[in-house]
Amino acid sequence: MTAPADVGHYARAHARWHWSEIAFWALALACAVLFPSRFLIMTDIVRLALFALSLDLILGYAGIVSLGHAAFFGVGAYCAGLLALHGIVTEPVVALLIAGLVATAVGFLTSFLVIRGADLTRLMGDAGDRLAIGSAGRALFQHHRRH
Repeated sequence: MTAPADVGHYARAHARWHWSEIAFWALALACAVLFPSRFLIMTDIVRLALFALSLDLILGYAGIVSLGHAAFFGVGAYCAGLLALHGIVTEPVVALLIAGLVATAVGFLTSFLVIRGADLTRLMGDAGDRLAIGSAGRALFQHHRRH
């Protein structure tokens, strides 16, 4: 057998659902039915888990430092908050859809800046990391200075 055929065979053999994965998803779906009063907190957990999973994929597997996930997440949250604050949209599901569309549009428009070159992406990532570390250090310094 050739190497690509071996890889394809291996991928097909391991692409099946394991019983533990089926049990996990059955338990997760059962929680939604068994605890309907906790539905809001469960949706928050799922939302944040998806955010963490996407960040793990790009940072852990690909090794790419990306602040785009936080920006996309923040633009959507900020838009939903503004819609609720000003009473523009009173239905939460509609506000969520609009916030997702606004975040998508902002991500699409800023993608043209980032696609131009890897240097800009690296520069934005490094600058964002330095800014975060610097502001955390400044806050820690000011906290110890007061006490």
